[in-house]
Amino acid sequence: MHLNRVKTLKTGEALIEKGRLADAERLYQEAIRNRPKDVKLLAALARLLMRHMGREAHAEQVIQHALKVDKADPEILREAAELNFRKNNLEDARSYAQASLVRGGGDPDTLYVAATIFEKLDDFDTAVKCLNKALGKRADHLPSRILYAKSIRSLGRLDEAAEICRDILRTHPDSLAAMAVYVEAVRLKADDPHITTLKETVIPALREQSQSAQLQLALGLLAKARLDAGEHETAFLLFKEAKGVVPSSHDRSRHGTFVKEIKERVTIADFFGRTAHPETRPVLIVGMPRVGSTLLEQIIAGHPETAAVGESGALRSIARFLGAPKEDGASLAKVIKSVSDEKLDRARQIYLDLTADKRPGALRVVDKNLHNFHFLGLFARMFPKARIIHARRDPMDNCVACYLQRLSSWHSYTDDLASLGQYYREHIDLMAHWKTILPNPIMDVHYEDMVDNSEDTARKVIGFLGLEWNDACLRFRETENRAKTFSAWQVRQPIYQSSVRRWKRYEQFLEPLKKELEALYPNGIGD
Repeated sequence: MHLNRVKTLKTGEALIEKGRLADAERLYQEAIRNRPKDVKLLAALARLLMRHMGREAHAEQVIQHALKVDKADPEILREAAELNFRKNNLEDARSYAQASLVRGGGDPDTLYVAATIFEKLDDFDTAVKCLNKALGKRADHLPSRILYAKSIRSLGRLDEAAEICRDILRTHPDSLAAMAVYVEAVRLKADDPHITTLKETVIPALREQSQSAQLQLALGLLAKARLDAGEHETAFLLFKEAKGVVPSSHDRSRHGTFVKEIKERVTIADFFGRTAHPETRPVLIVGMPRVGSTLLEQIIAGHPETAAVGESGALRSIARFLGAPKEDGASLAKVIKSVSDEKLDRARQIYLDLTADKRPGALRVVDKNLHNFHFLGLFARMFPKARIIHARRDPMDNCVACYLQRLSSWHSYTDDLASLGQYYREHIDLMAHWKTILPNPIMDVHYEDMVDNSEDTARKVIGFLGLEWNDACLRFRETENRAKTFSAWQVRQPIYQSSVRRWKRYEQFLEPLKKELEALYPNGIGD
């Protein structure tokens, strides 16, 4: 190792710690001019640009250059993994992370980056393995401890996850990241001391500091606590306040245009008379959030001849690969209508590879990325005999459940009731179009039916999948896989009738939503 490099890296880290980012960049750039093929210096520069300066495009140029110099260096592979994670290219991120680990990237930072990617891809077991190694070398690393708690929570180890969070909050009472894991691992009581700290100390401090994104998170966490305590009106108003803290990024007209273009341009003629590929393993569960899809997935995953891959981004990645950017209806329609057989074969294999599961020989592999309802025309071109389940719920109940939830920025349409109602209508409209033109078998499964008679509904679903009934499907609360994030606690609880017509509790606040959804109730929304 070059002594000059060691000195440069140490000096650069000291400058970064002092906040002198421009000086650190100049230092690295000067060193790289003298040694343009020094991958460690290139990695340090990329890390500075990406993590501290928000210049991902520049970081990508540095990383690509470094990979040409040495595509086997574990450190630059780690930076490539992190860059792709930040760009939401999750499958590429996983490939780089795995390559880094194989090439000797066993340091805590690499293990943490890899675990972050695996967790995002629902591969919780692998994430936990990486974090166990990382914490064995760096036990006090707070982000690793929080990610570990989040991952084991998603594996169903709720009590253990909650205890880890309590331990973190004893020394870091203002850690919203730890609090976010904690509130989704337990049913909160009104006198929970951590919630008291959140309300009386953390939120006032955030208001004073004008920390909008953090304040939004904190208000959402407090709202969830109030829901658990049965304080419904207070919880609703807190969620409303939280959603208004940061301006919404949802473009109402863009999504409406996307649906309109698909309906106008994609017809039954685009599927009629084509050679039907025989593959029937893929199964999609699509719909809106909060429709009981995790419960439905768990019921199916209990069957010994099925596998579940969680919320795969495979179909969205394939659409992008084929030239259809997010919510570009014209481009997606063009792909559906004119994609070549060669590209279609490639896309089909990519999907099967990306959704490969650890259960060999599974006859059905379930992908429950709900917003795949956007891409069903492409899915039908790839797998015209594969089955699709449309998970549904009463529109008012469904939208209120979405509103009273801390969903990611991907679901920005839930930021206000009018946008949420419009998006719901457009989702129903697009699904009606797909059901009219696609060759695939499509089954509607209603949340209310699962509440009224879960066994009968489960039997119908398994029959639709072409499988023999197995009683293991009803032992879903014993299944320790795939119950992720917000559904981790709920899926292990009894199904209550109180979840039906829940919207009535909040009726005084719901006029904008009612106005958007009234067309879906021919006989009136009613009492």
